[in-house]
Parts: sequence; C-alpha cells; structure tokens
Amino acid sequence: MMTVLPALILTDVARNIVAGLVMIGVLVVIHEFGHFLFAKIFGIGVPVFSVGMGPRLFGYRYNGTDYRVSALPVGGYVQMAGADPFGEEDASARVDPDIDFMKKPVWQRLIVMLAGPAFNLALPFIVFTIVMMSGEPQTAPVIGLVLEGSPAEQLGFEIGDRIVEADGEPVEVFGDVVQVMEAHPERDLPLVVERSGQRVPIVIPGGTVGFSFDGYVDLETVGIQASSRSSRVGVDDPTSPAWSAGMKIGDLVTHVDGTEVNTWPELMAALTPDRPHEVAYLRVVDEAPAPAEMKATLRPNPAYMPRDDDFWQNDWGLVPVMVYVGSVIQERQVSAGTGCMPGETRPTAAAEAGILPLDRLYRIEGEQVRSWSDLMDLIGASMKGRTEAQGPGPLDIEIIRDGKRMTMSMTPNLTREVVRGEVRFRPIIGVERHPTAYVDGPRVQKYYSFFEAVPRAVEQGAEVFRLTIGVLGKLITLDLQPQEALGGPVEIFRAAGQGAEAGFHGFARLLGTISFSLGIVNLLPVPVLDGGQIVFYSIEGIRGRPLSLEVREKVQMVGILALAALMLMVTVMDVNRWLSG
Repeated sequence: MMTVLPALILTDVARNIVAGLVMIGVLVVIHEFGHFLFAKIFGIGVPVFSVGMGPRLFGYRYNGTDYRVSALPVGGYVQMAGADPFGEEDASARVDPDIDFMKKPVWQRLIVMLAGPAFNLALPFIVFTIVMMSGEPQTAPVIGLVLEGSPAEQLGFEIGDRIVEADGEPVEVFGDVVQVMEAHPERDLPLVVERSGQRVPIVIPGGTVGFSFDGYVDLETVGIQASSRSSRVGVDDPTSPAWSAGMKIGDLVTHVDGTEVNTWPELMAALTPDRPHEVAYLRVVDEAPAPAEMKATLRPNPAYMPRDDDFWQNDWGLVPVMVYVGSVIQERQVSAGTGCMPGETRPTAAAEAGILPLDRLYRIEGEQVRSWSDLMDLIGASMKGRTEAQGPGPLDIEIIRDGKRMTMSMTPNLTREVVRGEVRFRPIIGVERHPTAYVDGPRVQKYYSFFEAVPRAVEQGAEVFRLTIGVLGKLITLDLQPQEALGGPVEIFRAAGQGAEAGFHGFARLLGTISFSLGIVNLLPVPVLDGGQIVFYSIEGIRGRPLSLEVREKVQMVGILALAALMLMVTVMDVNRWLSG
C-alpha cells in the first residue's frame, strides 16, 4: 500500500492539473473572445489575444492581431489598441485614432467590456443543450432499493421494478419520475411498473412525496432508490456459518456457485438454505496493492440460531455492510453558530466515545439501525425539542464489535453545512459509511431533440444562476463564511479533475457551472475586473468626461491590492480543504 499510494497521489494531481488547465483555457478563451468579437465589430484594434499570462511561448499573427499562448497557464487577456492592461489610456502608444479603444464612444467601450462576462453567462446554456442532445448517461427508472417500513414497501413496490409510466406519460429515465413528483406533490401520482413482463399499476397518494430543506424531491420519503445495497457483507455472529467459513466484515462477494452477484438481493437469492455454497469474494489486505481473491464454503447449520432481535437475521449470519462504520472522523472544525469559536478543532463524538471502523451500529435509543437512513434519522432525533443553542441531546448507542455487544453514551456534534447555497445545522457523530456499501443502478443514454434540450437547458441554467446569486448575496449579508462559499485556483483544479474522472458530460456540466460564476464575478464593480471598468465608463458617460487620472489610479491600486489579498485568502482556504480531505 505504501509504495502504491504516492503513485496514486501523483496520478490524481496530474489529472487535476491537466483538467484544470483545459477548463481554465476554455473559459478564458470564451471570455476574451467576447471582448475580441465586439472590439472587431466596432473597428477597435486588438494587437494581442493571449491565452495565459507572461512571456509569449508561441502563436501566429493575422490581420494585426498576435494570437499567442503565454508562459503562465492561468488567465489570459485581450489587449486593446491605445489602452493599457487596466483599461486606461496608454500615453506611450501611437495608435491610429480610428482603431484606438480609448477614442471610441463610451457606449461602444461599455459593450466591449460587457461582452466578456456576457459570453461566460451564455456558455452554460449552450453547454447544457449540447450535453442533453449528445445523450447524457442518466439513471434508468429501475427500483434498486425499497426502504424497510416505507410507504413504497406498503404500496407494493419491489426491487427490480421498472417504472414505465408516470401520470400517464412514458418514462425513460429516473429523472422523468422525479420531475412529475416535483410538479404535483399534493395529488395522487399514478405509476405503471413493469415486473416479470407484466404491467402493474401503483398509485402514490398525494402528500407522500417530501422535499429536502433546499426544495428538492427527497425520494427517501417515498422509500425508493435507484441504487442498491452492494454484495459487500458484514459478519458479526461467532456462531454463524459465515463466521465459521472465515468470512469477515468488508468482504465483497462476487460469485456464488460460479454465478456472478453484485447486489445484496442477488446474494440472498443465490444462497438457498438447503445446501452448501461455494462463495468467491474479494478482501482488502493491509499493505497489498489490490484486494485478495478468496473462496469459502458456506455450509448450512441446523443448530444455528440467529439473533431474534436482528432485523437482518438469516441462515448464514451475513449482514449488509452499510450498517457498519467505514471510517471514523477523528476531529472536526467547529462552525460558527454552534456555541464555539469558529475554526476551533475538537474530537468528534464517535472518536471521543471510542467507536472504531468496522463496528456495527446496532441500536440507538433502543431502536435498531436497519440502514444508513435509519442512522441519520435516529441521530437527527437528538435535536427533537431542542434549539441550536442547546445543541443535541445525549444518545445511548449499542454496537457490535468482534461479535460482542457494547453500549456507550455520546452526544452528537452540531455541524453547520452549506448545501446548494443553503445553511443548515445537523447533528452528526463523526462516522462515515463504507464507500462501497451501495452500487449504482443501470444507466441509459437519453437523447433530447434541440427543441426539447433548449428549454431544459434554460431551466437548469437559471437554477445554477439563482444558486450563484444566492451564495453571493449570503456572503454580502454574512450568512455564509468565505471558506464555505469561495474557491480559488486549487479548488478549480481539484473540481476539474473530478469532473474529468466522471467523463465528458460531467466535465462539461462543471465547465458551464464555473462559467456562470466567472461571468458574475467579472461583473462585480471591483477595479481591475470588467465590472470596475464598466463603472468607470458609466460614470464617464453620465458626467461627459472621465474621472481624473489620479482618482482612477488610486482606485485601481486599491482594487489590485484587494484582489491580490482575496486570491491569497482563497488559495490558503483551498490548500486547507485539500490537506484536510
């Protein structure tokens, strides 16, 4: 493991750098092309169109413009004839008045300055349209999981059901179902599912569909999910056949009697209780670069008595791994609004109580934890009847470790989260589930026509725009802290790497989202940015003459210092995020 880890880190860093450079390059070219295009329309000279900053590496000259790539691969610029880099008159330049940017009417200069941010704001709508027309992979409308005790279970949904019709309209992807739920949550929703070749009608009663705090459909209120529990197992009963066969918590079962299995339902269906089964599985071994391939024989034991209070009891003693602790967060940074000093670091509740990875979270306040959703609900109940100032109340938690039950008491931490620009406080204990406790459902490609894609792109783009404006507004009102809402170059490179790993469509969507932010930020009335120049030119248009050179220079200097301080701050925050994982 130790010899492989540095190589993996280097690979991730290289991917992030390449993806980040591509993303920044595209955004800069689009932004500067907006300035360039309207400068050409108005007959303004453009000596340089540069991707990157600093010394020229290579390029070509055409029609009076040097199209170049410069040494520093961050940013870029368009140099206007007769103007310095800050949009001021370049007294040392000898420029034909007909092509001099500073000699053009104020309204033309304003349009040239507005064009860069405008192109960034327009790009997402184009990108989102292309993504949908190119067949973006989406989740198929197949039920991968029916939560125990949920309305979906009572209504008769079964794992493997394919939703083919919602509210009388055909369904191609899971998103179609969610869209109908979102449009009419208050009335009955008739669905048709395909099961074993038969069409089965199911009606979800009005009011069943719930929404998350930020206004999005919460499928867990209905009790259906597209993902399924994986075939990775837990074993915590020393008297069980699985324990006797040598299986351990975290083993990923891949085959039963030579037949491939990927999900928990497939595993349970393959393990019939009337005979032994040959099981192949993968086990992560310390220091090994790859999981070890292992085999075991599961033999029925008529004398085996599963725990009568265990929801997951079966003839083999196997449990889905999602009710086991994947990892324990040792420390957390306290957020403002939780009764502590912002930035203060404290141990998490789980770390203080001695919770360990691979512990099974068995009961909380006497209620069995059947799923990770149960865990979050039961921990969330610690805030029942309590205010944020009071914080969560204590919880009695029963765990199973090495086959033995243990009981401990802990008080959850109240954490501040920002989801889609909205702040919420949530009690947590500081544990994370196993990363492969679930497997994604099948994916399908849905192709939209141009006339279908455009309105959807506008809708999605408007939502991103609303969220971006909302975040900026909350920063101004101090409802959000800078480290919660701002990201710099390091964050862009990290996000770009993740987008590239997700594939073309994921990268393209991220590109469009960041383009929105870039366009909005450049419109802010900050000297050095386009918005600052727009303010200067607007004042010039109103007054009939520009502000004095002395005033403009002082304001520009303040803007440069403020921008440099902001870049330093966000870079430090980015590095802290990266180091803290």
